[in-house]
Amino acid sequence: VAKRYLHQQIVESLYWFHRSNSMEAQVQKNLHAADILLDKGLIGQSKKLLKKARKDIYACELFRLLPDLLERERAIMDRTLYKGATARDLDDWEAEWNRALDSLQQDGRYACWSSSIAQLHYQKVSVRELSLQERFEPLLETSPTAAGLSLRAQLDYYKAMSTWHFMNGNAQAACDCNRDLLKVLDDHPFLIEQYPRRYLTALNNFLIDNHQLKRYEALENGIAKLKALPQRPEFRRIPQLSEKIFELSTLLELNAWVGQAHFEAALTGLPAIQEGLTRYGKGLALHHKLTFYYLMAYIYFENRRYDDALTWLNEVLQQPLRDVVEELLRFANLLKLLTHFELGHYDLLEYLINTVRRQHGMKGSLYQTEKLLFSFLKKLINASGVKQQQGVFSQLCAKLEAAKADPEERRVFNYFDFLRWAEARKKTS
Repeated sequence: VAKRYLHQQIVESLYWFHRSNSMEAQVQKNLHAADILLDKGLIGQSKKLLKKARKDIYACELFRLLPDLLERERAIMDRTLYKGATARDLDDWEAEWNRALDSLQQDGRYACWSSSIAQLHYQKVSVRELSLQERFEPLLETSPTAAGLSLRAQLDYYKAMSTWHFMNGNAQAACDCNRDLLKVLDDHPFLIEQYPRRYLTALNNFLIDNHQLKRYEALENGIAKLKALPQRPEFRRIPQLSEKIFELSTLLELNAWVGQAHFEAALTGLPAIQEGLTRYGKGLALHHKLTFYYLMAYIYFENRRYDDALTWLNEVLQQPLRDVVEELLRFANLLKLLTHFELGHYDLLEYLINTVRRQHGMKGSLYQTEKLLFSFLKKLINASGVKQQQGVFSQLCAKLEAAKADPEERRVFNYFDFLRWAEARKKTS
């Protein structure tokens, strides 16, 4: 009984908090209060509340509440025996009712399209199939400016299209859709108050698109905007907002530093990130946390701080739930081999090469780049001197250059630029 009472109290407190921050809840409150006033015979006061509710519904495009409003307005006409009401008034009432239903139908259609494409994305379904092109043809042929879409239909349209383009590998089109989605929200602040999570998601997706397009200035400005969201009152309803912002902004910052090869600048930023990991670590998604560890190891490696790189790689590789980030672990293993090579651990390295080759082979076929690394690392540790090592690096660079040009190998170089490393070592060996 005590637990049920506590649960009820918590739910009620959440309701009152939400109502104070939601225009929709305030309109619903006024509609309910108008009902009570009408029951008490206070028709004038009831009309005043309905007038305010009508104004708020149209100002915030809360058209799903319009039938509730119209039903109460009709109840007042009925209570007053239609005094002062004309046939035209009733025709207008019916027309408005039908417009409300049309708006609801439109919103529902675009919401369903948006959810259907999101479902395909989470299921990793290829959207290049002809059947899917035909299924979503009405959406794909829609022009949001010409279609007279409601604001909520526009939100779902841009979300659906940005996901569709992202799934098709069209980063530019996805970026444009996320930009337009953010503009709709920014131009109508009441939408941000109602949908703060949508804004956060759209902004993060927009920044990911800019990273893919290598628009680093736009990315840097966007990260600053992302970090400022916790200071805005409309976002404070999002649970664990500070942790979420840290998680998203850190992932973007680390990838931007690595993508631009700004490794010295990245090194100066790592202490703040590690402080954030200490503060927010328990609330972070596991795959994001391990990605942070890997990228920090990458940055330490490029700054020749190999012991620090090894420390963070071990944090990744000691993860017991290996299926969560299997691909990340694969490339952490490869970077660990390079780290031991740089540290001169040649005796250990020969054993590790065989172990890693066997582990990766059990997961499926090896990338050509992996085979090259296993083979040439063995040649390097068995080279008789600096000059011979330099010759091995020259051969490795030629092989890696060909591998990097192969579309099948592109994913490998997204995790670590092995060619960049080999070329640098060829010059310093």
